[in-house]
Amino acid sequence: MNAWIIEPPDERAVGPDAWLKFAQSCVGLVRAGHGYDGVLLEDLCFQAHQAAERVLKGVLLTVGVEAPRTHSIALLLTLVEQAGFSVPEPVKDSAALTPYSVRTRTPGGPEVTEDDYREALQQAEKLVAWAATQIQSRTAPQPG
Repeated sequence: MNAWIIEPPDERAVGPDAWLKFAQSCVGLVRAGHGYDGVLLEDLCFQAHQAAERVLKGVLLTVGVEAPRTHSIALLLTLVEQAGFSVPEPVKDSAALTPYSVRTRTPGGPEVTEDDYREALQQAEKLVAWAATQIQSRTAPQPG
């Protein structure tokens, strides 16, 4: 039996640092893929969304909150705030990445422009940078 067909892993079974690592990888793909022949901007914006979704799930795990199965960045940001985090307004703008979760991962959606790509990359970078400080400050070993 193929292990990839079985139920997805329990998101709580891995720590916030693993979610951060996967989010940072997505941002790296968004940067590195730009300009390569045959790489679609739609795919890069989808990866920007994946970075946002993954890192917000990691932030929630730092305080023991299990994220719902959702692609809504706005919902995840709301849950992060409800969990006690202060989310800066520029980071909240990453909610605009939500449409890339569905409309760009298969053919037939609206075309993504260079401006769309640049905005998605900036939003993902801001969110992941902010979330990294939250995750690292809450998961770092405490002296004692």
